Amino acid sequence: MKLTKDSWITFTIERLVEIPQAGYYYRLLHESGQKFLLPAQYYTHYNLVVGSTVSCRVDKINCMGKVFLEPKHPYYEVNMVYNFDFVAMNNSFVKGVAELVVRDIFNETYTLFLPAEVCSKISNMVPLRVLNIRKGRLQLQLAGATGSCKEFEENEIIDLTIETVVEINGEKFFFLSHSSGCFALLKVKYYLHYDFEVGKQVSCQYIGIKPDGTLRVEPPNPFYRVGDTYNFTVSSVGTESNADGETASYATVFDIYGMKCGFVVPAGSKVQPDQVILCKVVGYKKGRPMLMIVQK
Repeated sequence: MKLTKDSWITFTIERLVEIPQAGYYYRLLHESGQKFLLPAQYYTHYNLVVGSTVSCRVDKINCMGKVFLEPKHPYYEVNMVYNFDFVAMNNSFVKGVAELVVRDIFNETYTLFLPAEVCSKISNMVPLRVLNIRKGRLQLQLAGATGSCKEFEENEIIDLTIETVVEINGEKFFFLSHSSGCFALLKVKYYLHYDFEVGKQVSCQYIGIKPDGTLRVEPPNPFYRVGDTYNFTVSSVGTESNADGETASYATVFDIYGMKCGFVVPAGSKVQPDQVILCKVVGYKKGRPMLMIVQK
């Protein structure tokens, strides 16, 4: 069975299994015989029952070929607009930005960052568009033209300004703003080597929207350039099942800043620890280069 991103596949929920130090997972069985694990902790309100069938969307296939499935939500659908209960509106850590808290029909709460002037016009029912659903959580955006964050094209390069550094739940973030009223949060620990400063403008690649309504973006690495090749020393080699249910090898390396990254080892290639491998940079993620081995 060949899996592709955003395709829908029907599985039978074979059983609920416990994996030590990882928790409970539903084991899903496809008619082809392929099996996948779905973490149960994110779907307690989905009424998933052993022996029944569930339709899942292929949400993501990572660089190792690992498949991430997202079961069909029992109520909400992507790209549809729904009314959410207003819970609270709080002042945020940035002037002119407010935190809007809403609640869905399952009593789950969501916090969105919006311009304060937009929040002041919101009533008891808040119309929000479901942009995506990941790990059972909705990714929301204020519906309608007024106050909606500008919609960007995937992989579009956009200019953001670093407004300040904020602390959320004990984690420090760079808070960046866009001229359209959109915001982005980047974890400081991933970008310590980026020479970021408050007031500095940064050109970032737009990837999508996070559950809190902020932009998911990735700034260019200060050393590695997409399309260029670099030598990396292999630290370790492991295996993992890929999108076709086959075992794939994955090599772990460290970049010049000591950040852990890696690449999929092509079938038939032999890669060993301490071996120097030429890799091509195909993108960035969390301040690290995404790599692909250059085959000779």
